[in-house]
Amino acid sequence: MSQVTKAPPGRQVSLSGEGMVWILSSVGLLAVGVSKNINLLSLLGCMMACLLGLNLLLPLWRSRLSFSTIRVAGTPVVGIRHPVEIFLHPEKTIKYPFQIRLDDSLGNQATLWHLNGLPAGPGYIHGFWNPTKRGWIALGPLEALSRYPFGLAKATMRLAGGDSVLVHPATALIQWDTLLKVIPWSSRNRRQQMVGSRVARPRPFAQEEFHAMRNFRPGDSPRLVHWRTSARKGMLIVREFEDPPNRELVLEFDPLETPDRYRESAISFVASFLHGWFQQGHGKLSLRLCGSSPLWLASVPDLGTVNLVLDWLAEWTPGKQSWPTLQNHEPDGPPVLRIGTNLEGATAPSRKTETLLIDFSRPETIPFWSMDRLGGGK
Repeated sequence: MSQVTKAPPGRQVSLSGEGMVWILSSVGLLAVGVSKNINLLSLLGCMMACLLGLNLLLPLWRSRLSFSTIRVAGTPVVGIRHPVEIFLHPEKTIKYPFQIRLDDSLGNQATLWHLNGLPAGPGYIHGFWNPTKRGWIALGPLEALSRYPFGLAKATMRLAGGDSVLVHPATALIQWDTLLKVIPWSSRNRRQQMVGSRVARPRPFAQEEFHAMRNFRPGDSPRLVHWRTSARKGMLIVREFEDPPNRELVLEFDPLETPDRYRESAISFVASFLHGWFQQGHGKLSLRLCGSSPLWLASVPDLGTVNLVLDWLAEWTPGKQSWPTLQNHEPDGPPVLRIGTNLEGATAPSRKTETLLIDFSRPETIPFWSMDRLGGGK
């Protein structure tokens, strides 16, 4: 859970648009009343000026919010509304309407609350923040605004300063059946299909052991649906299999190999791939990521490791890049899934025939993923 620390309350009062019209009207009435010696207009102009002065002072007297913090649970993801909790502690009961506004460093108004008052003592208000960019985003400041009582002046009080929150890349659904079919699995995988004949007939899930039944999730293959159980329970139920231990894959990614206009989509694809591969248990995955802090992982064993890689993707920025040293890259090792446009340079994999290249400048290479549905799922 991220928490934005409080800041010393700072109060500022300014004229609203209505207040500007009001003061110009009062000055005009005073000028006409004095020049024409019309006491009624002069008196009306003085009354309007007094009301404006009273409106400028009252918001300062009524500002009683002395303590506030912003709490963000978990790690936000681009394109997904994320819950935000605001802790407020008014010194006294506030009986007039006011607003609480939360902004971010991208210039977006994260959340705006309209409150008709607050009781004295600690309390919480809840809202949502929809981040539009990955990386470290400053969430804040948090401000209270009031035009009490006449709407002629606007009082603004800063309740909490800004603090950086790490936002993960957007994710979208991957059609795993299509993707797994086009990966050039190594000969070690293919030999396992030799059963009683020269070449066994390909059978979906033939090497997988039945594990359990579970509810259908977006992205699951319709072939996994167990129709008899689904009819009995009135909802879609799918069979869950354990992948064979010989299914292994190496994911290689250099963001600079993707043109600028497609780079964020490529980063989002890698994030979507990690989510789906781990959640659906497709097998062993190794990672080789190129960056200013290159990353090599021989396996992704748990959700903590997935989050570590997602943090790396969220923090990636252009600059001096380098590949991590490739370890145990055997000639008959697992196939490589590479996101980029170059397989000819010195950094390219040595086994080009067992490499699936995903080039985001060529949409026909990614029929299993849609860039139009970013933020829609994993």
